[in-house]
Amino acid sequence: MKKHKLFTLILLLVFVGTLQAKTDIIPKPNEIKITDGKFNYAKGFDVKIIRGDYATQEIHKAFSAFVQSKKIPIIRFSKTAISFNLLKTDTDSLPADAYNLSITPTTIEISSTSNAGLFYGMQSLIQLFNVDTTQALSCFETTDVPAFSYRGFQLDAAHRFISVEHIKHLIDVMAKLKLNNFHWQLADEKSWHLALASDNSLTSKENFYTKDDIATVVQYAQKKFIQVIPELNFALLANQDSASVATDKIVNEICSLFPGKYIHLGNNSINADFYQKIQAFLKSNNKEIIVRDQAQFANSTLQVYSNSKGSTSAAASGKDIIMSPSNYCSLDYQQDWDDEKYAFYMSYLPLDKAYSFNPTSKIKDKATAQHIIGAEACMPTMYIKDSTTLEYMLFPRLIALSECMWTNKHQKNYRDFQARLSSQKNYFYTEKEFIYDLVHINPKKMKNKQKKKKK
Repeated sequence: MKKHKLFTLILLLVFVGTLQAKTDIIPKPNEIKITDGKFNYAKGFDVKIIRGDYATQEIHKAFSAFVQSKKIPIIRFSKTAISFNLLKTDTDSLPADAYNLSITPTTIEISSTSNAGLFYGMQSLIQLFNVDTTQALSCFETTDVPAFSYRGFQLDAAHRFISVEHIKHLIDVMAKLKLNNFHWQLADEKSWHLALASDNSLTSKENFYTKDDIATVVQYAQKKFIQVIPELNFALLANQDSASVATDKIVNEICSLFPGKYIHLGNNSINADFYQKIQAFLKSNNKEIIVRDQAQFANSTLQVYSNSKGSTSAAASGKDIIMSPSNYCSLDYQQDWDDEKYAFYMSYLPLDKAYSFNPTSKIKDKATAQHIIGAEACMPTMYIKDSTTLEYMLFPRLIALSECMWTNKHQKNYRDFQARLSSQKNYFYTEKEFIYDLVHINPKKMKNKQKKKKK
């Protein structure tokens, strides 16, 4: 009996190892069914669209360019083919952002009810090609539905100005990780880093983004199915014009620059009357408001930076919540025991702790959990010295948090994540100074460091 159990365990471990080798994808797909055979592409394949539109054609072009960069022949009308299929939403129940990826010995098909889903399926397939060294992909099927609809990354470009080119690089990484909301902080407590035609008195005299800069970032993000959410200090407007005429023009200009669904009010000390005016302006432009958890205004989405019980009660009352608890999501916190601790309030946030983040935490009530619409990784820059430091603090913890936002908690496994990260990390960050040595998270090493620190 014991031998039988041991044999079963060995078979299970072998199966898990085989499964891992075949599906080195980050974030981990939520449903995988291994099938027989290999998709052999040594002689090339066709890349085609079964059904789609203009956006589908752009995805097709992007994937074709990737294939050519790998020096894989594209053979038109070949029976061996990779195809994109934009499904009819009225005949398929696949949720938005979700995708099907099916690999058989002769075909690979990515299908979705949205082009965003096709784009995410393409990202998964590209990762498989990146780690493959045999010119043959193992066959499997996945229906990959994200755990959360809102998957965000917050970049503080107010305390530390970040160039447009660097922002585009970070958007590229977001796209690879299937993150879909770029929260761009453009104002801090006293300064405003966005140039406005309607009122230039607000704008910082140095380090600001022009209208062309905004358009460049917004358009670049849109092509990768990422919504740009500006965070601005609207409290500064309250001091500009009590008659609200100028405020109306400013808000309308902001809305024209950022066509997405949300505007973030940040940590603003706005009185209720002025908030109602701002809300009315934004509502007339079909915008919704995000506020910090300390400022619970009516008809707004809350971004929660603490693990307060208030967020659970707010979700229970029907308010949408974005979870960003600082002890899991603030990427300026030290990730290695020997890293500099920038401020007293910061805590130690190693990779394994970031990976343990669960946006719904201990919420058991399904109705309440449904109002946790997602989560956001945060990159405050008040203490960040340069771009190299920024990248070091981001990676690989941003990668871990992306899996917390996409992958269901019961599908997550830290050792499995480490193995996939080890094979894929150069796909997300390749410059030597950005590479984070995984030995830093070795538990024995950390204990020894802690002992030395105490002495």
